[in-house]
Amino acid sequence: MRCGDCKHYKPVRNPETNRPLPSQGGNCMYPVEWPKLPKSFIPDRLRIWGAYQGIQYPQRRAVWKDNEESCEMFEEKAELTR
Repeated sequence: MRCGDCKHYKPVRNPETNRPLPSQGGNCMYPVEWPKLPKSFIPDRLRIWGAYQGIQYPQRRAVWKDNEESCEMFEEKAELTR
């Protein structure tokens, strides 16, 4: 089970040729749906004591296609038919 074999993996592509760039990590584009939050959470961009406060969501990081760490969201790519 490698990231590159998952349907959510998108490699970084050369903008001129649209070919994958193996020298750069790609992205996991799994569609995350964040829950609605109650009013007790500070909304994004609320100014408090001279500084912007907000809710810190996890950020995506680059993943390599050969990464074999286990992933609960892994879904194998469908076979390409010609």
